[in-house]
Amino acid sequence: MLIDIRPLRRNAAFRLLFASQFVSALGTMVSYVAVPWQVYQLTHSNAQVGLLGLIQLVPVIVCGLLGGTVADRVDRKRLLIGSEGLMAACLAGLLANTVAASPSLLAIYVLVAVLQGASGFHRPALEALTQKLARRDEYAAVAALSSIRGTFGMVVGPAIAGLLLAGGGAAGAYLFDFVTFIVALLLLARIPRAQVEAPASRQRRSSTDKPNASSAPISLCAPRETHVLSPPPSTMSEALTATAVAGLAAGMPSMVTRPAPINSAACCRERARPRRTSSASTRARRVTCG
Repeated sequence: MLIDIRPLRRNAAFRLLFASQFVSALGTMVSYVAVPWQVYQLTHSNAQVGLLGLIQLVPVIVCGLLGGTVADRVDRKRLLIGSEGLMAACLAGLLANTVAASPSLLAIYVLVAVLQGASGFHRPALEALTQKLARRDEYAAVAALSSIRGTFGMVVGPAIAGLLLAGGGAAGAYLFDFVTFIVALLLLARIPRAQVEAPASRQRRSSTDKPNASSAPISLCAPRETHVLSPPPSTMSEALTATAVAGLAAGMPSMVTRPAPINSAACCRERARPRRTSSASTRARRVTCG
């Protein structure tokens, strides 16, 4: 009934990949809270926060459709590092814009659009590289560990964002996310090239064309208040954390291995079914008895 962590213990390359994305996902969720909060702080308009999602729609659709195709044709490690580097550059831009004398709303929209476009290539590259590094008998355990990693980020990330926004504003949140990207890039760079370029005979077809949560518009975290006062950072962080905790509770049964249920009706039918003997064996018994 326990989660299988053998891929982390015996697969060093997957361990580096898992650690890099564990840190990166945590920082990403912090930014998912910080961006709409900053837009609302600057404009005091829910419409502007909604526009944030509309601006991201095009890169999400275009890059989401192309990401899986590109990940199947290029070096997955380079694509992952490149997308992580671009996302880190966008965070650096958001940080620089935040500490400026007069932060630009247009700059936020542009940087977030680029960030969402990069995430459209990041997730497919991550999924493809994960299947490249993992063995066939590790796929189930890797899927469970990836689910735990994502859920942990959704639970803890908004809580950290609330603390950072309350203490240092959006600049602290962006700095935190930028540092997590740097740590993730350093861990990705340590993955051995030999394992990335190994033959793909042990791989299954990638599911990189599926929609993913990482490419969802950031404005899904938009504040729901309709008044003109700025929402406290703890409001959004608590709401997002509660949602993620509920998702974790609902998904926990699928993260453990359970024995297959016994079909009692089938067993009863099998026991009640008369056994048939071949005609040859029946004749042999008659000869023996005679």
